[in-house]
Amino acid sequence: MKNMDQEAFANKKSTLIFPTEIEISKVLNRIPLFQQASSLPFSMSLAIKSEVNKFLIDIEKNLGAEKTSKVIQSTVNVNKPIFVSKKTLIEHLCCGLLDQPYRLSFNDDIPRPAYKDKAFTLKGNIVDKNKNIVKLLEPMLFYAKLYKAEHPISQIEFTRHDEKILAGNPIIETLSGIYFRKLTIKEVSFYQPCKMYNLIIVPEDLNLIQPYVFLEIIVKTKNFKSCDLKKKIKIEELLEFEDLP
Repeated sequence: MKNMDQEAFANKKSTLIFPTEIEISKVLNRIPLFQQASSLPFSMSLAIKSEVNKFLIDIEKNLGAEKTSKVIQSTVNVNKPIFVSKKTLIEHLCCGLLDQPYRLSFNDDIPRPAYKDKAFTLKGNIVDKNKNIVKLLEPMLFYAKLYKAEHPISQIEFTRHDEKILAGNPIIETLSGIYFRKLTIKEVSFYQPCKMYNLIIVPEDLNLIQPYVFLEIIVKTKNFKSCDLKKKIKIEELLEFEDLP
């Protein structure tokens, strides 16, 4: 009887189906992206950080320009009665004459805001009333001059420390193309009553060519550089992410 039971159990065991073996794949270790970035070649890592710094500088510049524009508008609104208009400046310089046959036309504006001791360039041409570029018969001198933005109209020639306030290349001689290279303003506009300057390009012959006026120039001390950013965002912080659970 015992032998029969053992034989029956053996037969039953042979009919049982056991599950196939399940192979569990090896769990891969995820390497955070910032660690991958740190393993990049040194030159590539520097390039990435440089691009990030440039991006941050552009953001700050745009914010600075927007803030400067708001300051100008606010100051103009508050001090509107004392500001000198472009027409008034030209009339003052030209003794009332506003119908010169030629004008000045510039390709770019002055940086807004401008920065103390940071050079900028002005390029333009002499044009007629139809904005056609003209060439003079003889060379003429042109002067870059800084004026107060408020009444009474007054030229500013020196800083508070008796330095020439405009440095670089404030006088040029030309037949047609206007090119003031590396102009520099040596004092911030904060010390002016309206906190601004007016820059005027004055031709030697005011009866032939009308002066050009750059209004409401704010000059600050701060200059943006990669190493001068108050807050630098590390490349690891930009690229870091959290692993999924």
